[in-house]
Amino acid sequence: MDDTDNKRKRDENIDNNFNSDKKIKNNDSIIINNETLKSLKKINDFKNDFPYEKDVGIIKFVNENNPGFTVSLKQRYKDFLVNEIDEKGNIVHLTSIELEKKEEENVIDDNLSQEEKDNKAFELLKNYIKEEDKIEQIKKIIKENGKDNIVVTTEDIPNKEDRTKLHQFFRKHFSNRIETETKKDTVKINIHWANGKGTDMRSSQKGNAYWKQLGGEFCQFTMYKSNKETMNAINIIAYTLYSTPKCFGIAGTKDKRGITVQNVTGFHMTPDKIEKANKHLLQQGIQLGNFKFVKKGLKLGDLQGNLFNIILRKLSVDNEKIISDAIDSLKNVGFINYFGMQRFGTTSLPTYEVGKVILKKNWKKAVELILMEKTGESERVRKARQTWKETHDPKKTLEDMPKNCTAESAILRTFEKMGQINVYSNALLNIPRNLRMMYVHAYQSYIWNMAATYHIEKYGYKPAIGDLVITEEKQKVMNDKKKRNQHKEKPEIITKENIDKYTIYDIVLPMPGHDIIYPDNDIKEYYENLLKKDGIDPKDMKTINREYFLPGSYRKLIVKPGNVEWKIIGYNDEEADLALSDLDKLNGKEVPVDIPDGKFKALQISFSLPTSSYATMALREVTKMDTSIKSIKESGETVEEE
Repeated sequence: MDDTDNKRKRDENIDNNFNSDKKIKNNDSIIINNETLKSLKKINDFKNDFPYEKDVGIIKFVNENNPGFTVSLKQRYKDFLVNEIDEKGNIVHLTSIELEKKEEENVIDDNLSQEEKDNKAFELLKNYIKEEDKIEQIKKIIKENGKDNIVVTTEDIPNKEDRTKLHQFFRKHFSNRIETETKKDTVKINIHWANGKGTDMRSSQKGNAYWKQLGGEFCQFTMYKSNKETMNAINIIAYTLYSTPKCFGIAGTKDKRGITVQNVTGFHMTPDKIEKANKHLLQQGIQLGNFKFVKKGLKLGDLQGNLFNIILRKLSVDNEKIISDAIDSLKNVGFINYFGMQRFGTTSLPTYEVGKVILKKNWKKAVELILMEKTGESERVRKARQTWKETHDPKKTLEDMPKNCTAESAILRTFEKMGQINVYSNALLNIPRNLRMMYVHAYQSYIWNMAATYHIEKYGYKPAIGDLVITEEKQKVMNDKKKRNQHKEKPEIITKENIDKYTIYDIVLPMPGHDIIYPDNDIKEYYENLLKKDGIDPKDMKTINREYFLPGSYRKLIVKPGNVEWKIIGYNDEEADLALSDLDKLNGKEVPVDIPDGKFKALQISFSLPTSSYATMALREVTKMDTSIKSIKESGETVEEE
């Protein structure tokens, strides 16, 4: 498909349901296009088809004059590299997957008897404690199992790192037999028999002191994952470490389709334990490294954003000025901060449709939609859904349902345990909360997208009286108060007197909820009509059910990426890797060679975005291509099924 065909096809798709030369003025235009999901009155009426971008409100561009160009959107996950940007603005890279080399760790053979191991350990202890009499006292403690309540106190150890190493030494070689803690108001270490007498010190006060000496109760590490969703990767790590997902903290979730790097914290875990899991995790496309102890665990929102490095293959345009102008516009003007298509799922049932019926308290309909047959899934999943449709037997369906179908499995297990009469709410509540909330958040995102398009159609790319605005300074104040759990700050409202103070980059639109304010102009009525047409009252978002508590939030209308760089790469092999991941670099893989006269051309582009902004929407602004699965399929490319 050439550039002209691509643009004509895109325009036809939009014009079918939206006249870009007219302002949206009445309720007839509230739903720009929802024909693909027109009827959900009966489950069998559902039109099993993928949505276009326009079906979820993604319509406008900041720079309509740029003609765009075509590239392959059949994304190889190795072509989509994402590195988290932490709260301090540091780009998170996996730079090491090994622990700091410690000579003694390789000295003691696990096949030795306990007495032989202890004797070896006492020899190594001389590297830390020089006084022979103190080592003899420690030997006595071990030999007599702490009978005489002996406490050995070291000489001063001024260096904290040296004290930490000694704590770790005893933890490793005399675990659950010897306890150590720094003597109060000194730099000496007390060494004595473990009061727990064989119990895990982590559950005791002494254990808490141990973690404090190490630097904190959390071990922070860098997680590299390929072609896996963040929570799926966390579940795999937890299983490998005989732990639970609740023990891990993350700052943000990353999509499946790509190679991503981010920080994770594990509660009461040691680097050596985590590092040993790497050999098992490698075959799952996961590697862990950069271990260190920290005092606080990560929680969602503890990041500034993400750095993207993306390869767009089969570049169709030879005129570099078209590319240069498009990327300059992206860099200097920005893009509409739409929620990307991945926010709405990868099957023919957009996740916001489930969120909609949940907010309408139609638990039964929500369950039916989650379990119904859909296109865009693997043969194994289709078989399981077919089993459910034909038998309504939860036990039999569970036997066919892949374990990674978490929502479906949770519902079926509820049915198996409680029956299928009036347990739909319970079934939904048994879905893990982060996944359950994904549905209602998708509906909020759908409404936001629709409102963003309406705002641009109504007011263009400039502030309007009644708009909500949050400046950078205001955002910092709001973030600080949020961290301190203080009263939620509200955006400013543009008036005739202050409109000159603000730009399009200050404008925010609300995500519907019970604790937000709406713009004081036509946008407010648009929101109300849109929600009303779906049968939803924003006030219900507080009373619907505490498990679906939706206070709402605010999102920038226009975003400008940072650190924008790009280049064109020539290549001959369609499957050649054109960018190096962090793991590739660690393994010493050679940098891909640019072949100027290659058979194919690719655009390599990198940029940073704030949290929750979608790289696909930035790429859409540059290429003017529809990023939906349906459009990609219609272009002749195949899309891998989940």
